[in-house]
Amino acid sequence: MHYHMKRNLASLPVAVALFAAVAACNSSTYQTVEDTASAAVVKTFSLAEDDSVMAGLDNVFFSIDLIKGLIFNADSLPVGTKVTCLQPEITTLEGASHIELTMKRAGRSDTTIVYTGSAADTVDFSSPVALKVVSPDGVTSRTYTVSVNVHRMEPDSLHWGDDTPAMPMPTDINTPQRQRSARTADRLYTVTGTDGSPAICLAWYEGIGDMGYDYLSDMPLHKEAVTLPFAPRIGTFTAQAEMSNLYMLDTDGALWASSDGRSWNKGIQRWTEIIGAYRTQLLGIARAADGSYTIEMTGGFATPAPAGFPVSGFSMPHTYSFPMSEYPQLLITGGRTADGKLTSHTWGYDGHTWARISKTSIPMALEGMAIAPYYEYVGTAGLTKPQQSALIAFGGRDAAGKLNTVTYVSTDYGFNWRTADDCLQLPAAIPAMQYAQAFVLTTEMRASILPASLRSRISSPIESWPCPYIYLYGGYDAASRPVPSIWRGVINRLSFKPIV
Repeated sequence: MHYHMKRNLASLPVAVALFAAVAACNSSTYQTVEDTASAAVVKTFSLAEDDSVMAGLDNVFFSIDLIKGLIFNADSLPVGTKVTCLQPEITTLEGASHIELTMKRAGRSDTTIVYTGSAADTVDFSSPVALKVVSPDGVTSRTYTVSVNVHRMEPDSLHWGDDTPAMPMPTDINTPQRQRSARTADRLYTVTGTDGSPAICLAWYEGIGDMGYDYLSDMPLHKEAVTLPFAPRIGTFTAQAEMSNLYMLDTDGALWASSDGRSWNKGIQRWTEIIGAYRTQLLGIARAADGSYTIEMTGGFATPAPAGFPVSGFSMPHTYSFPMSEYPQLLITGGRTADGKLTSHTWGYDGHTWARISKTSIPMALEGMAIAPYYEYVGTAGLTKPQQSALIAFGGRDAAGKLNTVTYVSTDYGFNWRTADDCLQLPAAIPAMQYAQAFVLTTEMRASILPASLRSRISSPIESWPCPYIYLYGGYDAASRPVPSIWRGVINRLSFKPIV
């Protein structure tokens, strides 16, 4: 059990009440606490202002765990912060006759300074420091361990692991010509094969909605050789999460549906592309004999495609709840319009009407982007930053056929896009790609599986928490060859144990 104290903010009555709650859980008054226990209690701990080290250093919160004798900053300082010469500011509950800090260094003698509260009291906090407090009468003493935690990794960076690429694409075909992945509520499917060939490999991870699995690689993987009753266009493979249905077009444009990937039924629709699922309906694009395009639903509703609407090459759709609408919103980004030109715009659908919603579009016109609904953090560097939802766009191909290596982000549902900060850009280890798929799966992080450097950040009772990972499924390289790898990424901060 611990509580947070900040310099100049903790009053004596509050400190007494909190200490009583910690030291005697069934007591609510200071008098119930033994005098000897309260005589050497640290009331507040902070660091003196020093802009040469970090702006706002004096505002960093330190927690005081009276039971374990620990003092620490739960929200670690930025990577690279110099903590070798910091001035502590310490107050005690009843005063003290003596306060000293001992710095222990491997291979060297301990260094002890007597705390006076002056600017000369600088301490090297690069390792934990022993803080000894002696009561006013000199009878009682207590020693605390003070840790000034510093991040060992950039907390706001999208980290893709040291084992990139993390996983192979799930298939039993040695050299597939085409691949496409899609997810239902509980499964993540991959189809590999050759356009026009009924022989495919159907693979799926099962249990993706169960946070009991650490990562995708721990989930049950199934692979089957399936012979389809049609000649498939594998690039149109799509899933409908709410109904757990799978869909694919054949080479003549006919729509086929399946509930398990093995048995398929032919529908009445004949489309050029599948957009994706909207609630219980599937959206697709049909082309008339005169060359015009319509947007159709499996339920029969059809509307002419608006001018500038992408008829191919758009991103996988993302559906979300919009605060200003009672209906779910679906969006797609980029692609190729009816006149063959690439677009950078984002289009949205509310169940009735399609509209171009991007005010500031992605700076490049691209087809084949992968978009993940995820997060980013904003605010001053190093201290606690607010989390905000974000759409992150990876990859794609421009009009000249060059693959895009810049990551873009939107924090307002696709209305405005910008180049993502460096911390969200893909590392060089992940090659440029087009027509990849991105999925966000949540795993249960547990303190027991974290490195010691992260477990030690705090000592709260939280032992597990949800952590979303992006899984980026390979797509194709510049020569349209399948990239046989899956990468797993996470913003480092999301994997840290929450601060409470």
